[in-house]
Amino acid sequence: MRQLFGYIFDWGESREGEFSFLEALQAAKLREIRAYDGPSETVSRRWVVIYFISRRPLLGEEPGALDAIHEFRYRLYVRVNTVTGSVILAASRYAITDAAIEVINRGVTPDLRRRVININEVVQHLFRRDVQQYAVTYLMADVPGYRPLVNTIAIHGEDIGTSNFLLEERQAFTARQLGVRAIRSRIECGRFGNSGSIQFNLDNSEALEKFLAYTYKNKFYIA
Repeated sequence: MRQLFGYIFDWGESREGEFSFLEALQAAKLREIRAYDGPSETVSRRWVVIYFISRRPLLGEEPGALDAIHEFRYRLYVRVNTVTGSVILAASRYAITDAAIEVINRGVTPDLRRRVININEVVQHLFRRDVQQYAVTYLMADVPGYRPLVNTIAIHGEDIGTSNFLLEERQAFTARQLGVRAIRSRIECGRFGNSGSIQFNLDNSEALEKFLAYTYKNKFYIA
């Protein structure tokens, strides 16, 4: 299981046949970005693996001797959609992804601009009983109508949108994070936050991409 944490970005409009994001990244010749030369691993053909090089440990590793120059190499997974112009960057922790994005945006023009799914709108949509394509498996939401006794709720389940009490109270909360699965699958496509964050299993990346296509088709993006 390769659990990854990252974000969805825009990098201009559709760039099919033009200078791609990966080409721009290569042309920038950033010392922190290198080609992946590790052991082969099975990755969807749509994904590219590169190294992000950090001079400081991002996962709490021991830095070693004080007088030595250490490099910490982390895998960065990149998915470029040449049709929509979107880019996904993800790594094994948000700390790696965040550090890599900061470096990339200093060296590549234009900047990566985070795309944000309207999580609350998606939740309200999927909670409708006539929507059968995806089920909600995880929900974290603010419940301002019940403060100060209750501020936030977090619920797990196979299809929590079918719960009567949630259907009755769905207008009383504002979703912050959402997990979904395809109705015909028991595996989560991923989890999505209202800041543009995504968590997903790389081995199930095809399901993630299908759900993102679904959100794009239904215009569920704030930005």
